[in-house]
Amino acid sequence: MQSNDIEIGAQPVTENVLELITSKMRSAAEDTQTALKVIACFGIKLASSVVNALSSTDAFPKLLPAMKEAVQDGFVDFDGVYYRFVHDSVRQSAYALIDKLNVKSYHYEIGIALLPSCMNPANGENNELLFTTLGQINHGAENMFTSPSQMADVAQLNLQAGVASMKGWNFPSALAYLKAAHMLLPTDSWDRQDYYSLNLNIHYSKAKAAYACGEIETAKASLHEIDLRARCLEDKLDANHLLVDILHHRQEDSSQALDVCCKMLNLLGQPVPYPHQLPVATQLLQLARTRLNSAFTSDEDFCNMQFKEDKHINDTMRFYAQLTVVSYTKGGKNGEARQGSYVHTQHVREVPWASTVPHCATVLMKEPAEKVSD
Repeated sequence: MQSNDIEIGAQPVTENVLELITSKMRSAAEDTQTALKVIACFGIKLASSVVNALSSTDAFPKLLPAMKEAVQDGFVDFDGVYYRFVHDSVRQSAYALIDKLNVKSYHYEIGIALLPSCMNPANGENNELLFTTLGQINHGAENMFTSPSQMADVAQLNLQAGVASMKGWNFPSALAYLKAAHMLLPTDSWDRQDYYSLNLNIHYSKAKAAYACGEIETAKASLHEIDLRARCLEDKLDANHLLVDILHHRQEDSSQALDVCCKMLNLLGQPVPYPHQLPVATQLLQLARTRLNSAFTSDEDFCNMQFKEDKHINDTMRFYAQLTVVSYTKGGKNGEARQGSYVHTQHVREVPWASTVPHCATVLMKEPAEKVSD
């Protein structure tokens, strides 16, 4: 059968022609049918690099010569990079060759065959292969995994794909990958050392992607899970920092944001009273200003300051900065005047735990502080 046997191209295809195409496909060699079904699982086209990867596996050892047969038979074109169906209707006919009851398992089989190549360090950071592999596995991964270690590998790859998608600002895809990763975690994953770090990273990344997609409750649920199940304070800090941001941006949850700030500061060794212990929430602003306020240097002096790294102090300052902003916003919302307010960067010197390590914090001030000489 030559290329001119199928005169379709980009022209509309009638049911009779579609039946003819399907009939000719079913009479083609078994290996050719396999090649057509594989391409159809990926869509209208398939990269030659993926064909080569599949051809090196035990599942599809004859795929490459079968692709050449499909090209010769006129079902597929090859431009040196992609194998592409000559028409979308040809793709539909090829996909119909797969038994409807086995569609998901066929996608899964293709993805699992690609898994070793995807995880091979020699291939480097190949996001295209990563996304391609997971697209197949996730399409059919319903109780089909053969071992817990395989599930853990695929969960890790979904986490990797989610993070890569967020770096590319594709948050909906990122969230889909991270939800898939979450679904692959065993029910006792928080209690198992071999899953603990993976669990933390999946929940935190999922929260960031969900927040970006507007799925606020999904984000909050993931962060609350970390706060509840994380084994140490350090593992809870980033999650609670993100939670404050989410609650603060939803102004109706600003009281909860204050509670989280106060809770974390107390856990970090800062005796901060909770909002319900104060007459009005805006007194928290005065508390934060008292803790952080000091004389400020000139811009030139500030730029020349030498900073030392101290994670505990950095974490503490993050929550103080959030506490200041949230309490000020809540105070203004309750009717307090905010005329002439501005944001000022200050050198922290009066806080006892920062006396030997210079740090700075962004503090929302109501009035400019008077410069005090050293």
